[in-house]
Parts: sequence; structure tokens; C-alpha cells
Amino acid sequence: MQRQELHDHYIKNLPSAETRYEIYDEEIRNLAIRIGARRKTFVLVTRFGANGKTVRRAIGTFPDTTTANARLRAKDWNVLQKEGVDPAVEENAKREAEALRLRSTFRLVMEDYIAYLPLRERNRSSDEDAAFIRANILNPARNFWLDNPISEITDDNVASLVESLKARGVLTTAYKTLKMLRTFFNWAMLPSRRKLIGLQHNPIRDLTPRLMGLRKRSRTRVFDYREIRAFLAAATATPPPYRHCFRALIETGQRIGEVSRMRWSYIDLEMKTWLIPGNTSKAEDDHTVPLSDAMIAMLVRLRAEQPYDQGDFVFSSSRGKYPLTNFSKKKDAFLEDFNASLPPGPRGEPPRRWTWHDVRRTVRTQLEPIVSRREVAEAAIGHSKAGMDRIYNHYSYRREVRKAFNAWSDLLKKIETGTLTIEDWEH
Repeated sequence: MQRQELHDHYIKNLPSAETRYEIYDEEIRNLAIRIGARRKTFVLVTRFGANGKTVRRAIGTFPDTTTANARLRAKDWNVLQKEGVDPAVEENAKREAEALRLRSTFRLVMEDYIAYLPLRERNRSSDEDAAFIRANILNPARNFWLDNPISEITDDNVASLVESLKARGVLTTAYKTLKMLRTFFNWAMLPSRRKLIGLQHNPIRDLTPRLMGLRKRSRTRVFDYREIRAFLAAATATPPPYRHCFRALIETGQRIGEVSRMRWSYIDLEMKTWLIPGNTSKAEDDHTVPLSDAMIAMLVRLRAEQPYDQGDFVFSSSRGKYPLTNFSKKKDAFLEDFNASLPPGPRGEPPRRWTWHDVRRTVRTQLEPIVSRREVAEAAIGHSKAGMDRIYNHYSYRREVRKAFNAWSDLLKKIETGTLTIEDWEH
């Protein structure tokens, strides 16, 4: 075994050879320079594993790696070897981790998250969430750090995006953007997932809506008598199948996503019930809706009008194969009929803006005086029980809810026909 005090000048002058040979360093006894026909390589000669087999681990090629740098790396590798770590494996793991870090950009990981959305336990808003993410978070005109490695995203990056939305006055969008990014990073931090994308920590764990001066404004908008009458008139003027969907919306007070996805297989016409599975709604548990006589009559007529090979979705423009969508676009035409049926206010002010969810809030508000029991009104629209009631009270209030919906349906008929008196309206 030839041994020599290695230095760059000495190695530079060593002749190449068809048959490889090695010269060991005097200072670090298991460091050697291996001379071949085309290259000169620093190697560390040591033993790993239980069998104690001697192996050579390449440190670097001369002259890209100098003798001084080779000695420094050899010292580090000898420390690892004493701890039972193979330096080559360690180096390879670091290279793979770095390649993974550079490859796992925020954009690509967010695309994986969008693909995951329909697989969530409660996924009724997956399409809407995906559209919001693409419009506000994956929008290169707004987000300059889209293609950065996700491991390099900071709270300052996210704060700048949210602040830009806030500065433009779209506070609701700013709030929702921050909430969605917080949910996204919590999803990404699953141990098995964050290892795959090279994410070490959640960069926005402490970045809250409150800290950024954002808060979700609670809507209190409900329809008055004239607006309910205008809604009913606009629904009647809407062509099927949206006409029946809008009528079911105000008859039942359920969420528009749940109404639009109503399935024949979830309706029991004999028992007059409609099942909303927990995995397709915002609620955790299944919700059985007792249907009014008017709703059952509408469904029976609708079923009779549909072809024999109608698919499972009740309200559909694809013969029951897919549920109705695009309610935001449909609302434009609906509003024309709504506003045309609505008389001007006392001071001639324009109609107030409303959302589809305001219909649900209106139904809930009107059910309260009809039944005079909060728990029944809450059960009617599928709100989960809270506190000890959730544990000990499993009564469904089905009889009381059905009675309430029949009374509400009768009230709607009187509003629609113009026979409702002030006393009726004020219950």
C-alpha cells in the first residue's frame, strides 16, 4: 500500500494508467487518490454493516475537488461511519431531498390538493373550491411565488397575497384565500405527505385571519313578504329543470348544493322523506328531511314526466346523469324575473342583493314562529345538535318538522296567490 502526503501539485503530476492504482494519504489514513486512465478520484476506504466488508466511497474528482476539500469531507464521513451511517447513502439522500425540494413547487402540490378535494369526507363544495383556488391562488397575475419550491414558501409570501386582495377591497375573497391556504398547508403537513414534497414545517401556522385584520362577516339577509312572492314568481318563470330545483329550495330550506344533488334513490315517496347523506353535505351526520305534501306532489308529477331511463339525479339537464350546476350564471336571468315581480321600496330604493343561501336563512327564520320551538326549526334545516343534546337526545323531531313544512308550504301558496293577510304573515 503506497502512502504519501497528498497535495494538489503532487496529484496533478501523477501519471494516468490503464491499470488503476491508489495512493493513500499520510494525514487521513483511509483517504486515497485513485488513478485511472481518464480521471483521478478521491476515495474513502472503510467498513460498513455487520459483515465488516471493506468498501470505497468516492468523495470527488480531482481537480474539481481539491486535496484540502477531500480531507474535510473525509473527516466528516469518518464521523458518520463511527455512528454507523454510510456517507454515500447520506449524500445520496441529501441529493434526492434537494431534487425533490426543487421539483415540488407550490403550484404542483396545490394541483395535487385540487385533485384530492373530491375525495374529502364532505366534498359537496369541491368544484367551487377548485374554481376559487384557480382564480385567486393559482393566478400568476396575483401570485408571484407559484413556481417556488413549497419548502421555500414563507408567511410573508402568503401575507402579501392576502394583503393585495384586502387592499383591493375584496375582504371576503381575502378572508377565504387565507382560510383555504391554512387548510391546504395543514393537508400538506401529513407526515407521509410532507416527506414526499420536502416540507419541513407549516409556514403559516401562526398567520390567522384575526392577526391580519380579517373576519368573516355573518350574513343576516332574509326575504320579506314581497321578496318571497317575487322569488316564487321568478321560479315559476324559470324553465325546467331549474324551476323545480328553485321551488324545492324555498320549500325545504336545505342548502342549494344539497337540493341540486337530490337523488331519486334517496327519496322515499311512501314515507315522504329525503335522505341527505353526511358525506355529501356540510353536516357530519346523515340528515333525513320530512317532506311536505306539496313537495311530494311536485316530485310525483316530476317523476311521471321524466323518461323511463332517467338517471338518479332528480334535477338534471342530462337525463339524470349529472346534477344541475352553474347557479351563479343562472342567477342573472333569475334576477331579471325577480326584480320585475318586485314592487319598488317605500323610498324607491333598488332591490337589495341576496345569495342563494339567504333563501335557506329565510326559511329557517319563518319556521321559528311556525313551530315556536328552536330545536324543531334547527332540525328542519339539518343543523347538528350541540352540547349534551348531541350525546343524549337522539329524537329526530320528524313529526314536528313535517307539520312545520306543511304549514310553511301553505304559507307559500297564500303568498303566491295573493291571499295572505297581514295577520297570516305575522303568524
